[in-house]
Amino acid sequence: MRLPVIGPTQDLDRAQLRDAARLSLQAATGALLTWLALRGFLADELFVGILAAVLIVQPSIGGTMGAAGTRLTASLVGCAVGAACIAIFPPGWATAAGLVTSMAILNAVAVFRPAWTYGIVCAVALSLTEGDAIWWSALERMAAIGIGAVIGVAVVWIVWPDSAEHRFRRHMRSTLDAMADLVDEVAARTARSEAPQNRVDDREVARRLALAEEAADALKLADRDPLQTRLSAAREMRDAIRFLDRAAAVPRDLGQDADLAELLDRFRAAVADRLRAFARDAQPDFDGTVTQAQRDVTRRIEEGRTDDPRSGTVLAFAMDEIDRALAALRDAGDRGDTPDRERA
Repeated sequence: MRLPVIGPTQDLDRAQLRDAARLSLQAATGALLTWLALRGFLADELFVGILAAVLIVQPSIGGTMGAAGTRLTASLVGCAVGAACIAIFPPGWATAAGLVTSMAILNAVAVFRPAWTYGIVCAVALSLTEGDAIWWSALERMAAIGIGAVIGVAVVWIVWPDSAEHRFRRHMRSTLDAMADLVDEVAARTARSEAPQNRVDDREVARRLALAEEAADALKLADRDPLQTRLSAAREMRDAIRFLDRAAAVPRDLGQDADLAELLDRFRAAVADRLRAFARDAQPDFDGTVTQAQRDVTRRIEEGRTDDPRSGTVLAFAMDEIDRALAALRDAGDRGDTPDRERA
């Protein structure tokens, strides 16, 4: 189970609170139901059974289903390795030698298959088993893990379910809203020509985008391609905003053109409005405002109205990258496949 990560500069938002409450409820319910199910006939295996039910819980239904298969495979491998190591070593040395050997093998395998680290729990438990009941213990352990995994999956389906696709759409909306706020800040600072040390902080955009990526990864491969296209477009927009930020940080003098500040403000407002419209899954009115503002800035630079044409050219190019990224976001959305669309 992976809970939301909260950094020192990140505030708790509604999505994090929702995930924390849902995962806590699902894990607690899974642990209780597994305890009730196993205490009568597999009481000695309560520990691994409850671990299976709790650790299998993931942020989405799809992620939990994927974790179920991985956990069961890792458990089977862990039991097989642990039991085999115990069986081949002579009495008196079986526990120590089996523990050392099984840990060495499974941790080496975990380098290539990190998700299989769960099998270490089974291997340790078996390594500490003594007597002739090794294989019986392995079967009991696998049964407890299987029951815990089934209960964990059932709980995720029944108790406050959240599908990977819904999570993706929710996190993409928050990502685009955060991008709109960021481009507002970057473009406003561009008009003021602030110093390079005042670079904006895009960690919130990166965090929300990572949550959307995690949700997309939990989907089946067949359902993942359209979402990956939207993620790629969002990454393109994030990179374009970073480029605009770097362009704004270059010391420059754009002259006394009073219309330039107005053009930049119009550009900022249009880009932010379109990003927020995408976040609402709405079809924004692409009237060419973004493209026209970028072209007006380029024309002023070409006409020599700025005192630093080189820096002005970089700024115009950065604005063009924002325009292209908006077009990519529009084409990646669920809005049809109309070819040869005009720029934003």
